Amino acid sequence: MRRLLHLYPGEGRVRRAQLRAHREWLAARSIELVLADDWVADEDRALYAAAIALPPAEEVAAALAALHAAPELRALDGVLLQSEAALPCGSLFAAARGLPGPAPSAVLRCTGKHLTRAALAAADVPQPEFAVCRERGDAHRFAAAHGFPLMVKPFASTMARHVARVDDAGELDAAIERLAAALPRAVDVARFAAFARAARLDPGPDPTRHFLCESFVAGLPIECDGFAVGGVARTFGALEQVLTPPPHLYFEGYLLPADVDGATGRALRDAGERAVRAVGLDAAGFSVELRASGDGPRVIEVNGRLGEDHGLWPLFARATGREPFELAIEAALGETPSYGDARGDAGRPRHAVAYRCHFGEDEVLEPPRATTLAALAEPPALAAASCVEAGDRLHAPPHPETFPHLAWVLAADPDSSRAAFAKARARVATVAVGLRSIDTTTTIDATERRALALVRTADELAAALARGRPFLAAREPALRAVVGDAYPGLVASDDPAALAALRTRVAREPALAARLQRFATRLAASGWRPGRALPAFAQFAEDAWRGLAAPAKSLPCRWFYDDVGSRLFEAIGATPEYYVTRAEDELLLRHAAAIAADAPRDATVVELGSGSAAKTQHLLAALLERQRTLRYVMIDISPAALADSARALRARFPALEVVAIAAEYGAGLAQLAAAAPGKKLVLWLGSNVGNFAREEAARFLAGVRARLAPGDALLLGVDLRKEAARLEAAYDDAAGVTARFNLNLLARMNRELDGDFDLAAFRHRALWRADEGRVEMQLESLRAQEATLDLLGVRVRFAAGETIHTEDSWKYSVEEIDALAAAAGLRVARRWFDGAGLFSENLLQL
Repeated sequence: MRRLLHLYPGEGRVRRAQLRAHREWLAARSIELVLADDWVADEDRALYAAAIALPPAEEVAAALAALHAAPELRALDGVLLQSEAALPCGSLFAAARGLPGPAPSAVLRCTGKHLTRAALAAADVPQPEFAVCRERGDAHRFAAAHGFPLMVKPFASTMARHVARVDDAGELDAAIERLAAALPRAVDVARFAAFARAARLDPGPDPTRHFLCESFVAGLPIECDGFAVGGVARTFGALEQVLTPPPHLYFEGYLLPADVDGATGRALRDAGERAVRAVGLDAAGFSVELRASGDGPRVIEVNGRLGEDHGLWPLFARATGREPFELAIEAALGETPSYGDARGDAGRPRHAVAYRCHFGEDEVLEPPRATTLAALAEPPALAAASCVEAGDRLHAPPHPETFPHLAWVLAADPDSSRAAFAKARARVATVAVGLRSIDTTTTIDATERRALALVRTADELAAALARGRPFLAAREPALRAVVGDAYPGLVASDDPAALAALRTRVAREPALAARLQRFATRLAASGWRPGRALPAFAQFAEDAWRGLAAPAKSLPCRWFYDDVGSRLFEAIGATPEYYVTRAEDELLLRHAAAIAADAPRDATVVELGSGSAAKTQHLLAALLERQRTLRYVMIDISPAALADSARALRARFPALEVVAIAAEYGAGLAQLAAAAPGKKLVLWLGSNVGNFAREEAARFLAGVRARLAPGDALLLGVDLRKEAARLEAAYDDAAGVTARFNLNLLARMNRELDGDFDLAAFRHRALWRADEGRVEMQLESLRAQEATLDLLGVRVRFAAGETIHTEDSWKYSVEEIDALAAAAGLRVARRWFDGAGLFSENLLQL
């Protein structure tokens, strides 16, 4: 059995239809597909051999790492790349695994249109005049030299996003203004830049600030599609494009072959194939856009995949005698696809597909009916299909999400492609689609009228929450920072088909609608407001979603410390086996005066992970003996622990000013400039440094050092290496307190993420890894089982004996402490030990 990775294949209903239609063909050739996408539906899991959830395609490095870590992909024969989104990550993955596929450098040249232009110029392939522009003056100088009309476009663009034809200076200025606003947040641009970084290739000028100006080439619009394998590029033929009138420039239809004379057709095919070779594409499909101008072909664009408009692949299949899906699989396996050339020879039928287009701010209420489509497909037509579903939102140009196709019809004629197009166009013009106009005067007003809000900004999200609306959230960075990638209603809003598919799922699946409503309710209850950070419960959801989907399951130890976990952690300190708390308490009691004497005078004390601050009170008392007042800043993830500690400290030390910051370390440290503006003594006690791997600990300490000034200090509590029996007992006490602390992670997922973990079906384990110097804590599944995080729509499978890695507690020798300090740019100025030599406090300075 040969296995292919099907990476970011585009619209879900289309890919599922492809698999169903080719199920027998795949089985006959012993081929199975593994899906990897940022949206995996239950229907996908039933069709594919396996399915892997990935980050969005613009997060190239993260997606690539997830692919390399996936056990389903250890034995692989190829990568099937059918979409623009798949090419960057897919080319890097194929290259790393030695699989057939386009080279990353070729994909970069296709993805960056300015790099396409440079490659074509180097190969002397005819193309429009062009210039890379940074500002309005550059564009106006180009216009003065070449005249209007002009094309203005981003370096990276698919589906004609942000591409505009301009006919005068005023239109040029308006187009540049739109680009300046759009480029920093355009998904295509972000993917291009991330790909260049991951591939370690030079992307040229900054794509968020620069753009292309091109002379407009008048002439017949042509597209050449085909495959390049083994250095040979071969087209299906010259495909004529039918465009809507300016300024839209969207496709109304395709004719294969184009109705041109034989010499012109050969010249067009030759130009397309030369363009493919110029950018270096191989082991890939391609789509080259050209213009048949009066002085010969001009290449407009080179794409590293087949054209993917609705109805286009059925057109290719009719004209070439082969299904493009099968050809793409053969190319992905490194084979040379075999197909006919649609030259329009005498006696061979000619084919055309025509679209029903619509430009307007409208919502689809009723798509074309199945009976209507079936009637449209009757002779002389060959096929017909809808391009929309109920709930789809349509836009008017120049909106970047404009994709105007409502339906398509494919027809044939024995003598003329244009006659075939006339037949298809007459049929598709009769298609009825129920639409509702959308008021776009304010986005929020439009959102409020919807049962399910689509939000694209933090303000729109706040408005939806204020009205108790469940919502779909666009994959904008500002929104992902609020809801996290685990949110089941996250959608690529620049992909109308994906948005429509998710809306349809919500309408058909009450459980999904309920999840979105619960998530919205909890987000509103968290007190989130625009400008605030990701709420803790959404961060927890994100980490659980990623950690439990990984081949080696894990959960970050930071999530131990909810209110229940914080109380259990305090109880651990009282167990006979857990020496750490007592040893540090004894040390601070014995040496508090000496530590205070060496600490910077009149400094604000800042404690990371303060908890109950029970041990810290010894040091606070010693400091208050040498100065009348003291400011103490507590940073802890548990608001309840902070509140209890602050009350107790104020009662014991009336001269103590307490500032409580409920945050993780990073967010808390970011507030230090305001909370502790002068000298600082930072405390990181309890051997919390042991929760970090050694390199991570050094990086964290270096980050703390960056916030210190000369004269400041850091007191670091570190547990020391010792015999295995004592260490393992400390993390697996006889009373089972640590076990309950560990199992509380599962209980917390049940409480906050609507989980159904059976705590009795897991056991706590603690193992000393002497070679690495760490105690590892795990939760082991006692049997094969499944658990669900219903809020996220996630089902997690466990084999008997499979574990969730929940914490590492790293131990240090004195030499390792010195090395840690040095790696962070610090030095150990003083060191103290408890009486038994189990624990150390280390005063670090710049």
